Amino acid sequence: MLDDNPNCYLTLSCMVYYKDKFDYNCYQLRVLNWLKDNYLTKEDILEYEEISPVIVDKIGEEMYYDIFINVILKIVLLIEEGEYKDAYFLYKSSLNELKNKILDVKKY
Repeated sequence: MLDDNPNCYLTLSCMVYYKDKFDYNCYQLRVLNWLKDNYLTKEDILEYEEISPVIVDKIGEEMYYDIFINVILKIVLLIEEGEYKDAYFLYKSSLNELKNKILDVKKY
């Protein structure tokens, strides 16, 4: 999900936020990878891998910044506070919201 992959909208959100200071090993991506490894199901990961490239093709820089501030940072904070289920729920609900906003939901 969160590898050095230009089709990963979460990675691209970090890239947009940090610009020239971006590092693939940034704290936020390490925390998101922890969430992936500990809470996401195989089905969650397959869904992300299928949908993320489509999302990348449809959103612009402003939305990436919004995802970083309103999703990634909140997920990181929830994990830091030990609220793992809430972090997972925020991840899932934000992905579903993106699907509803910009994708043909019936396809997925």
